[in-house]
Amino acid sequence: EVCEEMVRLGAVWLKTLHQDQSFHHKAHRLPNHTDDEYKAILRNGRKHNIRCAMHATLVTGFKKGVDLGYHTLEHTPIDAVIPDRYVDKFTESDVAIVPTIRIFGDFLIARELLKLIETRGKEYLTPEALGQTTRSVKKILAVEDGDLSVELWNSLRVDPLYFKDMFPNVIKNVEKLKSAGAKIGIGTDSGGSPFALFGFYGDELKYVASVGISNFETLRMATAKNANILNMQDRIGTIEKGKWADLIAIEGDPLAD
Repeated sequence: EVCEEMVRLGAVWLKTLHQDQSFHHKAHRLPNHTDDEYKAILRNGRKHNIRCAMHATLVTGFKKGVDLGYHTLEHTPIDAVIPDRYVDKFTESDVAIVPTIRIFGDFLIARELLKLIETRGKEYLTPEALGQTTRSVKKILAVEDGDLSVELWNSLRVDPLYFKDMFPNVIKNVEKLKSAGAKIGIGTDSGGSPFALFGFYGDELKYVASVGISNFETLRMATAKNANILNMQDRIGTIEKGKWADLIAIEGDPLAD
């Protein structure tokens, strides 16, 4: 019923999630759909010719999305390295992944982001949003500095120490998938954390390049491959006559005085 209502309202994708636990060293268990419910979402997608995405931040979610045949997996498993068998199964299928490396890596630069918020936050955020964001980031830094009680630390939805400790798994998984020839797109998950309000799309490109992907291939992933993942390759993604364009050619430097 929910899928049908979403389609009626104009949805062009159906997205669900699979996540067994919270992002915490003392993780809280989280509920998931049954396999029948996940399959029902896929059936509704096929019925309306709509692709289906799965939020999958843990290896169990990655496996579930691949086994069931979801079109895209959003995020990269952070809790462990993906087993070879599932890397091969993913690569052999038509599944794509958008790793959103930056959303995990932001926890490595929390102090720099707090400085940005405190010095330039008023340029980007309303007073209420600025206050909420500042408090969230300071709480995260309090965990790192040991200034938060154990009770409050255990109650956090997101544990910054977990993200920092597990981040190498994110990099290893992207490297592993790329080496196997997997279909990978680029996105930031902007809005998905207290840090993500600013987008920082350029940082995502840098993270992608840092795993050994060439600048040319990174650009191709951000354009042509993204367009293919979105099923919009007939309209965007490459420079061709008749396609939508946000590309212009001018003389001189547009940023020069």
